[in-house]
Amino acid sequence: MIKIYLFNYNADTDTDDLIRRVIPGARIVREKGKKPRLESPIGVHFSLSHSYDLCAVAVAERPVGVDIEKVREVKGAERIAKKYYSPAERETDFLQVWVRKESRVKRDGTGMAAISPECASTGSDIIELDLPKGYVGALCCDGAADGNIQVHRMR
Repeated sequence: MIKIYLFNYNADTDTDDLIRRVIPGARIVREKGKKPRLESPIGVHFSLSHSYDLCAVAVAERPVGVDIEKVREVKGAERIAKKYYSPAERETDFLQVWVRKESRVKRDGTGMAAISPECASTGSDIIELDLPKGYVGALCCDGAADGNIQVHRMR
């Protein structure tokens, strides 16, 4: 089971508190240059993304990556796509490809430097998320295509 929790977000939001709301007793470890992880509980993985006033926390029993973006014009999108997208990806929606790629590198823990034309934005481990109007998002997790995903809107 993969669970995605959607929260309202602003600059004052403590994202660690949001994680603890959905994973009670979570002890988060942050190491420079590495993906945040849980020291406890053992066997639980999470990923967090926020854009403007929305935050998503994905929780799974295996490595997971989530990315969301507010739909908007991205300054320099053509230049970015030329550098990081395959020719086929350049023909599709810029932000939808971006969230797919970013969810993959978040799942893998490889960091943004791993985004490249070779970083696949498709596969059975990536799904598009059904988010509030004006947002796009993707989740990357083994078994994501099985459809065993719950989305919860939190207050």
